[in-house]
Amino acid sequence: MDFITGGVYNGKGKWVKEQLLHDQEEYSWIDGSNLSTLPDSQDIHTSVVVIYHLESVINTYIEQLQQSLLTEHVDQLLEWEKSCKEHQLIFIGTDITKGIVPLEKADRTWRDTVGFIYQYLIQQANRVFLIWFGLSEQLK
Repeated sequence: MDFITGGVYNGKGKWVKEQLLHDQEEYSWIDGSNLSTLPDSQDIHTSVVVIYHLESVINTYIEQLQQSLLTEHVDQLLEWEKSCKEHQLIFIGTDITKGIVPLEKADRTWRDTVGFIYQYLIQQANRVFLIWFGLSEQLK
């Protein structure tokens, strides 16, 4: 699994398409801002899956008070990836607030949860990239 992060509109999606998907004929591009949960592995019909706007779907789990389900869904997707050597999972998550602590409690909870989930994903990831203004840095 690859995890890509960076600022809003800093070129993460473009970089993934050019660097990680350039030789892929078929892949799924899933917008997390349109999801209430992460997709189940039985709903995946391509060998490569990119889930972007991860911070949005994390917020949906928080709103539904189902944070524990989030790591379970991540683990299911990681098992899907491990089940076949052709499977590739890519998460794209925006760095939110860049260390600024929000005033509203709900926003702080979201920021903190995003940070915890990103740490979990980074621990599980084979590679981690930081994208700022279209430039990449491999962190892992």
